[in-house]
Amino acid sequence: MSRRFVGRSMYSRFRSAKFIFFMSICNALVMLMNVMSVYNRGELAQTKQEIIREVIRTVPCEEDAEKEPKAKVHVKYFEDESQRHEEEDSDNELPLCSNVTEPGVECEIQFSDFQYPLEINMTKLVSDYKRQGHVDETVINKYTHTETLVPAKTCVQGEGKSSEKHVFMIYLIKSTPTNYARRNVIRKSWADEYKFPSIRLVFLMGFPVRSTLNEMIVAESKEFGDILQLDFIDTYYNLTLKAIGGIRWTAKNCPGAKFAIMGDDDYYVATDFMLSLLEHIHTFHPTSVYMGGLIHSAKPQRDRSAKWYISPADYPFNKYPPVIRGGTLVMSMDFVIDMNIVIPYTKSLPFDDVYFAIVAYKLGVKPMTEDRFAFRKVRYSDEEFRTVLSSHGYKRPFELKHAWRCHEIIQELARENSTKKTCW
Repeated sequence: MSRRFVGRSMYSRFRSAKFIFFMSICNALVMLMNVMSVYNRGELAQTKQEIIREVIRTVPCEEDAEKEPKAKVHVKYFEDESQRHEEEDSDNELPLCSNVTEPGVECEIQFSDFQYPLEINMTKLVSDYKRQGHVDETVINKYTHTETLVPAKTCVQGEGKSSEKHVFMIYLIKSTPTNYARRNVIRKSWADEYKFPSIRLVFLMGFPVRSTLNEMIVAESKEFGDILQLDFIDTYYNLTLKAIGGIRWTAKNCPGAKFAIMGDDDYYVATDFMLSLLEHIHTFHPTSVYMGGLIHSAKPQRDRSAKWYISPADYPFNKYPPVIRGGTLVMSMDFVIDMNIVIPYTKSLPFDDVYFAIVAYKLGVKPMTEDRFAFRKVRYSDEEFRTVLSSHGYKRPFELKHAWRCHEIIQELARENSTKKTCW
């Protein structure tokens, strides 16, 4: 064999080895991407040991045998303007208009002079509407959007409507079209209608920015029957449109339910605790419930670069009415129905929780709160997790799934008076 052919043979083998090594790396990367894709959809089959590694820490769940983590009810009613649950300061407060003498200077009006269009007696408007079926006031907030997808399930328990046993509570969860993984985990965890037959779950959303994605939303709606889609582009500043669409649909289709909870899809909710709390409230305070995590003295953001900026022209006052955070907003059905009546006569705002606070204020409905509504993410290892009603910040589906599983295990250990100290 000549040296020329020997060299070529060695070179060919070298090229083959490089090619095989390169392909091995590519295959490994593809496999990793597939695993991560499944993982992000919340569908990865995991052993308990794998879950421990993902959560990184073990979760202490030690229980005193004499104390079970039951839903203790400590509802607070805020009727005095001097009471404060939380203060939110603004770095860009404007001067009060009463102190401004120069023309053209942006200023704010003292909240004590609150007047918000329409400046009419909303309680009387609701009464007249319920009695007459209409009112003579001018509509200033007409809702022009239509429902393109509607939930297939009714708000009556059981297969048929013959029993007429309405569900006790309905979840109205604001979601974005791309958050399929979160929705799927919620369906299988804290809003599982098979585990909690007295609830209904509805996801609220608009149209995706990429129109091709809507085919997936339509398929998801056909599979689960729990999506209410409205014909606007799903963006942050359309949240009020999304929330109003949920209120309108609920008032029309679920008036027999006792409560509606409007929330976000990055929240964990202890539904068993929530039902226990609402059953207690329904017994002692069944109407005009507007409840959740309360910001009693929230102020408008005047920094033009801020996400929550609002101009004095759109909202001229130096603070908002007491606001229930939009992540978990609990409403009695009578309040939902009354809101649906007055919303067309109340000037809109882009922030849904602030807008609902204004509507409640004009209706004379006092906010209620409970210490177990958490706006932050409560760690599994915190004592607070054992009794928390809702917690914010579960953006990754596996975290939401693990939070619910930990909650279930805590309850199982409590029922068994177990001395086991971890969730897993």
